[in-house]
Amino acid sequence: MALSDPRFVVTKGSNDGTFREGDHITLYPGGDIGCREAGGWINAQDAEKALEGVDMIPDPEWIQALKEEAERYKELLKVYT
Repeated sequence: MALSDPRFVVTKGSNDGTFREGDHITLYPGGDIGCREAGGWINAQDAEKALEGVDMIPDPEWIQALKEEAERYKELLKVYT
């Protein structure tokens, strides 16, 4: 799982119960969806149905990790400028 893969926290579960409130999900480039709590993933062809009814927000932990990575790059750029 790359830091570049968008991560979200489910705030309202899916209609079919695939995803529940509080689940941490990752959207992969090929359309698969990983779920940290389930320890597995949903294949791209099943993703649309699995996401029906879902509300989600960006994962605050992921946002913080992105900010920290950006700071590291900022410091590296200082060396080369």
